[in-house]
Amino acid sequence: MFGGTLYNEKKAGLAFAKQLGEKFSAGIQLDYLSTQLANGDDGYVYGTSGSFAVEGGFLAEPIKDLKIGLHIFNPTKAKLAAYNDELVPTVIRFGGSYKFSDKVLLSSELEKDVDMTSVFKTGLEYHIVEQIFLRGGIATNPGLSSFGFGFKLKQWQVDVASTYHQVLGFSPQVSLVYDFKNE
Repeated sequence: MFGGTLYNEKKAGLAFAKQLGEKFSAGIQLDYLSTQLANGDDGYVYGTSGSFAVEGGFLAEPIKDLKIGLHIFNPTKAKLAAYNDELVPTVIRFGGSYKFSDKVLLSSELEKDVDMTSVFKTGLEYHIVEQIFLRGGIATNPGLSSFGFGFKLKQWQVDVASTYHQVLGFSPQVSLVYDFKNE
């Protein structure tokens, strides 16, 4: 969920991923996207729009501790609204990570919305102990900084993070993950 009472976006998805050999994995996800626009004075809702989108990608580990991946969001160009033929953005991401040790991971990504300028992102993750992670990163276009932490207990992982934009301020994020393969 993104936004507040005047404008908000919601995304719900159902995903399937599979390891296809020792060094290659792939996945696909079906998403339902919802956008709502309202008037702040009287709470009147101008409209709500919903659409389905698909996304997918792959992950490879060509050499030990080096991973590279590609992710494509909305290659089908799902329509967000009939007005002005508004489409959900199509975004392609290519990235990689290198694990320097059991405690330090460096990751980088190049993101391209087909209608916008490319964005470069990089981040560092440090494991304080096996179950607790600290993270920080930067991005270009616009310039953003980010920080966060994660906590892992058996199959559960909770991640809390925030990005900071000089004009828009903080954007907090939370995720909760359950890993079925480690049951």
